[in-house]
Amino acid sequence: MATLEAPPRPRVRLHEGPFVTEPFFDFTRDDNARKMRSAIAKVRGQLGREYDLIIGGKRVKTTDKIRSLDPSKPSQVVGIHQKAGKEHVEPAMQAALKAFATWSQTSVEERASLLFRAADIMRDRKMEYMAWLVFEVSKNWAEADADITSTSASSMPAKRCDSRRRKRRFSCLASMTC
Repeated sequence: MATLEAPPRPRVRLHEGPFVTEPFFDFTRDDNARKMRSAIAKVRGQLGREYDLIIGGKRVKTTDKIRSLDPSKPSQVVGIHQKAGKEHVEPAMQAALKAFATWSQTSVEERASLLFRAADIMRDRKMEYMAWLVFEVSKNWAEADADITSTSASSMPAKRCDSRRRKRRFSCLASMTC
């Protein structure tokens, strides 16, 4: 089995300025419609792939699978996922406890920085995530935009951490549930 190595720890960087709500896309604009069609084409090329479980940095394949189908076209497999069983619970718990030992020693500023970097990545890939919703649950573009905008790391965790950062209260980062 292949293992994943932890990337080097990047420099701590906190966003400056107040949190700004992520805007919705205006699909009447040609550039936004073109970008969304491009994202849909990119995702269409990835449909049907199989995804491994990752437990403790190790990729795990199982006999049982979960097939995700496009509700508007049930013959189209969106993705195939490994179905974890009872035998995966203990290794996953041990991996989580091991990771927590390191995470619990991570500074509040570094945790906030990590969430802001995740928000930046999600913002950059927002249309791609929206395209997955088009296939996964048959969302139209506007609904996919609303779902991703309202629930993504580019909005909620960043907003919470920004608010606490400005108040110099990073209590949300004491746990992973920011």
